[in-house]
Amino acid sequence: YEFLLDIGIFIIGAKDIPYKKILKVYIWCGTTILAIAVLGALTGCIEDLLYKESAGQYRHAFGIVYPTDFAAHIFFLMLGWWYLRREKANWKDSIFWLVIGAVVFKFSIARNSSALIAMTALLMAYCGKIKKTDVLEKKMLPAAPLICAAAVSGLSVFYNPDIAWTKQLDSWFSNRLMLVKKAINFYGFQLWGAPIPMTGNGSKTSSSATYFYIDSGYMQIGLLYGVVLLAIVLCLLTWICQKAAEQDQRILLWIVALACVHGMIEQHLFELEYFPFFLAAFANLKEKGQRELLHGKEK
Repeated sequence: YEFLLDIGIFIIGAKDIPYKKILKVYIWCGTTILAIAVLGALTGCIEDLLYKESAGQYRHAFGIVYPTDFAAHIFFLMLGWWYLRREKANWKDSIFWLVIGAVVFKFSIARNSSALIAMTALLMAYCGKIKKTDVLEKKMLPAAPLICAAAVSGLSVFYNPDIAWTKQLDSWFSNRLMLVKKAINFYGFQLWGAPIPMTGNGSKTSSSATYFYIDSGYMQIGLLYGVVLLAIVLCLLTWICQKAAEQDQRILLWIVALACVHGMIEQHLFELEYFPFFLAAFANLKEKGQRELLHGKEK
């Protein structure tokens, strides 16, 4: 799978480059391309794919292949924007993003990304107001990749439609647990993965009769590419968190944690066009005059 090689080359190639510069390029390119897609969809130059909900509402993709993909682009661009703003973000920024999240939910009905946009907006205000990292943040945030991966793995492995609460949870997750459990039963977790044929609803407005898609990023990596690669990815994410903690990057800790929560439901955590923070593994995070927020002192 060649995209893994592409990601690996970019991660290594980012060595010693100021990460802020990398992220500025990502934000400007991503925002420009997304704006062109949305404008094209609104003017009819690009097809705005519409997906009808059971309640009769329509979900807009705004020039992207699927509504959840559009919402995910907004969410991850928001994370990048927050990293550039960091402690300068305030309640005005929070209100702006809360409005954006409400618009995304109204027109795309993407629950996962919309909820996380709202949560991130509130965290912006919190981190802007409370400058010092508390004990719970120091302990929990670096462990977020492992906690999220363990949680979704456990829910998927032990999912049972005969148990009421797992069935209800699966209903809230749009049958994601059922589909992953089906893949686990048929293919199992292998060291180097298995060629699992997947058919999704992206790029077409009618649901396929052969629909079968593993949405969870952790489960997709673990089943398609194997537990070895999943372990490497989790180690890399944990390393980024540890590096962020050591170099006083409190906002980066929150960003990785939020992205890991998103990855429990959707697959975009491991796609570079959505999540550029893997490049932080070898990039230079330090900045002149940086505050030591984790220890409450100035350099």
